[in-house]
Amino acid sequence: MNQILNFINLFKSGVARKVVSILFMFGIIPLCILTVIFFFFYINGQMKAISGVQQEIAGKISSCISAHLDSTTAQVELLGRLFGFEIDNKKGLTNLVDSLFDKEFEYESVYVADLDGNEILKVSRYYTYRSFELGNVATNISFKIAKSGELYIGPVEISDFSKFPQVHIAVPILDFKDKITGVLDVGVNVGKLWELISKYEIGDNRYAYIINSAGALVASQDISSVLQKKDLKQLPVVKDFLKGKTGAFKYQGMNHEPVIGACSLIPLTGWGVVVEEPVKAAYGDLYFLSAIFLGISFVTIFFAITFGLKVSFQGIIKPIRRLQTEAQSIAKGDLDIKINIDGAGEIGQLAGSFNTMVKDLKRTTVSRDLLVQEIAQRKRVEEEKIRLATVIEQAAEAVIITDKDAGIQYVNPAFEQISGYSRQEVIGKTTSILESGRHNEDFMKRMWDTISNGDIWSGRFINKKKDGSFYKMDATISPIKDKSGNIINYVSVQKDVTREVEIEKQLQQAQKMEAIGTLAGGIAHDFNNILAALIGYTELSREDVPEGSDVRDNLEEIYKAANRAKDLVRQILTFSRQDMRKRPPIKIHLIVKEALKLLRPSLPSTIEIKKKIPNTGTAMADPTRIHQLVMNLCTNAYHAMRETGGILTVELAEVNLDSDVDALALSPDLSAGQYIRLLVSDTGAGMPSSLVDKIFDPYFTTKEKGEGTGLGLAVVHGIVKTHRGAITVDSTPGKGSVFLVYLPLVKDTSPEVINPVTSDPTGTERILFVDDEKMIADLGDRVLQRLGYHVTTCASGTEALEVFSTNPDRFDLVITDMTMPGMTGIGLFNKLISIKPDIPVILCTGFSDNITKDKAIAMGFRTFLMKPIEKNKLAVSIRNVLDNKR
Repeated sequence: MNQILNFINLFKSGVARKVVSILFMFGIIPLCILTVIFFFFYINGQMKAISGVQQEIAGKISSCISAHLDSTTAQVELLGRLFGFEIDNKKGLTNLVDSLFDKEFEYESVYVADLDGNEILKVSRYYTYRSFELGNVATNISFKIAKSGELYIGPVEISDFSKFPQVHIAVPILDFKDKITGVLDVGVNVGKLWELISKYEIGDNRYAYIINSAGALVASQDISSVLQKKDLKQLPVVKDFLKGKTGAFKYQGMNHEPVIGACSLIPLTGWGVVVEEPVKAAYGDLYFLSAIFLGISFVTIFFAITFGLKVSFQGIIKPIRRLQTEAQSIAKGDLDIKINIDGAGEIGQLAGSFNTMVKDLKRTTVSRDLLVQEIAQRKRVEEEKIRLATVIEQAAEAVIITDKDAGIQYVNPAFEQISGYSRQEVIGKTTSILESGRHNEDFMKRMWDTISNGDIWSGRFINKKKDGSFYKMDATISPIKDKSGNIINYVSVQKDVTREVEIEKQLQQAQKMEAIGTLAGGIAHDFNNILAALIGYTELSREDVPEGSDVRDNLEEIYKAANRAKDLVRQILTFSRQDMRKRPPIKIHLIVKEALKLLRPSLPSTIEIKKKIPNTGTAMADPTRIHQLVMNLCTNAYHAMRETGGILTVELAEVNLDSDVDALALSPDLSAGQYIRLLVSDTGAGMPSSLVDKIFDPYFTTKEKGEGTGLGLAVVHGIVKTHRGAITVDSTPGKGSVFLVYLPLVKDTSPEVINPVTSDPTGTERILFVDDEKMIADLGDRVLQRLGYHVTTCASGTEALEVFSTNPDRFDLVITDMTMPGMTGIGLFNKLISIKPDIPVILCTGFSDNITKDKAIAMGFRTFLMKPIEKNKLAVSIRNVLDNKR
């Protein structure tokens, strides 16, 4: 124990540390470095060898699986030739499929299609499809590739029947002349892939699994993870595989423990095989070897230091410790001491030098401590000044320092960037150079009174930039006083809030329109039910009255008025952004040209139209609504110039909003991207800012009574927001107005072509009609019976479910309202398909912001209709559903 304490005390000596340092520097450290280098290369080599084994195993498994998949695809291609001899013999095709299912358990489904995509045969191991369940697969990617003569292997998906993972392999069907006569699609169970992995000897500690090209689990010992399509993209080995890299890596494995993993590509499919081994198992021997090496190194170093100090203690350390003790006494002020160390060596010479130094110190009269203290104090003050100046120079807010008469003495770079002035242009001038004239004298007086009294002023004011534009600032002005309390300067810290104020203003407008839209949507639901009855009964009555009679003419006028009311409801839904019309891809410039062509004859010759309408890109938009938008904006411009005349300018351009900040400045709903910009401007009287904030409000108008509805610009605003766009307006009294509309740009696609139907198709099927409005239910009963159908009506979802449950086969079609008390149309649909899964159901609604046609189709409804529904549209929709058309 005493030896250990002596060693610790000895090591406190600086000389001891130097001795140890020499031992380390010239002896132990070089030895350790050489040993570590050797050990590092040895360990690294062993790790690479382990990783190489992992990679070799993964490669062999991938080769095994690839050979299996090659065999499977070759077998399917052979089947394509066999099916070519029986393509016109359905019974022969069925026999081939039955034989295939008997011999090959991994095949789950087969379908055969002709060159037009019509399914000739469709069979599953677990289910036989009936003739009316056959469809057309011409749009399927597998059909297109196989029809072109290429082999298609699809992604892994879960079978609807077996719930096992499977892939679809599609090949062309060839006759004896190698002519393509159809397409064969086979669903193959990939569960056998795990059997191939498990048969390969990978070691006791390793495990393997297969991922697809999207990073999802395809084959593994844990079948539940495969059925869930477990996503493994977060694993580093999978990330690198998805980037096209294969090899061995160390990472946190699928079982949440550190592993050495390797991945190898399976050709043909784009899948990968991953082999993992826990790090503690792979590197166990290396960890043991490392522990032994560190132990030996520690013991060697300890004995080397001990021996070195013991040898050097008597000759070096002990005399130097004595010298140190005497030197400490001198440092405390004992200048009468003399160091007595015999010897002619360096230490003895050092002792003599100390004695000479003490004599010199006695003759010194300057206080060293005071001098050092003064130097340190000055250094701290200088550092604080530099730090303060750096903070001000790099601050994001503008900083202005003035004298007590508002003369500018300093501005920082942020001020230069915000105002446009350089510091050379403003220093020496007063702050009046920034005044905008937007504040009255009382405002300025209150500010100066506050700071002149020595208080701090905070508030918002408007400044003017060098280019003459205005910007809003949140500012704090503080007086700076000398030691006597007299004000000698003012410092103002200002933040530019122009953009924030504009965004807050737009958000308030959006929230206001949202509230109005919600109210309009609720009114539209009930009003559409009333219009449905009005239009429906008018159509029935019109058919019962002969042409040319006064009653027929009266009914025609009622029908026209009801349709105008229906259009008014659509306008209300448009400005409330709840119009659910389908928006195909359209060329905006064609719509704008057509609108201007129709508008020109109605404008007086005193108004000149200047247009610049190049061929712009495509937008997903309702052409009728875009046409209405252009007409409303141009009509609004005409009203601003109808008395004085002027120039109406219409321009189109493609613009790029580079950042989300720029997009947000236009509208809280926009994001960065490509847009089509429509400009409509006039040279009319313009508007003050108080009116600009209100022009998009519904029923707000500056026209005389009877000249307009007040919905024109409100509808424009609704159309723009419905199409996920933005609209801005800039107007100055006496200089006219400029409207800018931004619509998202999309890739060019061909618009949908809809063939008009001119007659009412009829039928004799049995229909269950459900609506809680009695007049709608009665109307539906009469219309459907007139079309030839057998109709049963119900006033609620509960009643309809009870009627349907007694005899489900009694009905061929169900038509139900969406919003009903007790049980909604969606709730009724779920109950009906649980009883009879193949019953077709049509969903109708007067208005709902929770359902669209696409959502309804995705839920399983055959189609979706908005009330009021005209007789012809209802007849065509019913016939399309019953005839399995979309």
